[in-house]
Amino acid sequence: MHADEPRLGPDDESRRLASVTALVNGVVFALMPLIAMLVAGELAPSNIVRPQDAAPVWLVTVWTWLQMWTAILPLSLIAGWRTFVHARRWLLARQHTWRGVLEAVICGFLCAMPILAPGIVTQPTKAPPYILVYGGLGAIIGLIVGLVLRTAALSTLSLSGRLA
Repeated sequence: MHADEPRLGPDDESRRLASVTALVNGVVFALMPLIAMLVAGELAPSNIVRPQDAAPVWLVTVWTWLQMWTAILPLSLIAGWRTFVHARRWLLARQHTWRGVLEAVICGFLCAMPILAPGIVTQPTKAPPYILVYGGLGAIIGLIVGLVLRTAALSTLSLSGRLA
């Protein structure tokens, strides 16, 4: 550090670290579907019949992921923004909470609701089991996403803190 360089205050430093963490989590969130699809493609049975001139499975997977960007980008931005909020709280107040993971569980549950909405509206008496099963699956996926993002955020904050 040179003598003429301005020194970062604790608030500036926490904002920088929280921004880096938010960026990392936004990217991690955006890449999670691609990684899941690539792993699922590798685990798929190898005896699937495909035309000889068909594109490789990995290329089709990446193309499909790129087509999902209209849905992934807003959710990725939300994940980054919430990471920024939680990282700042962690850096400034040293509050270690699981609120981010809980938010991911709730978001997973709520993401299932638009799919179920027509059935809920037309047949509300038959809806509770579907809400429980599909909302529960969404919540479980949200839990997994939340745990991955929490791990990525804490790792990034830990590494950034050591490098700063």
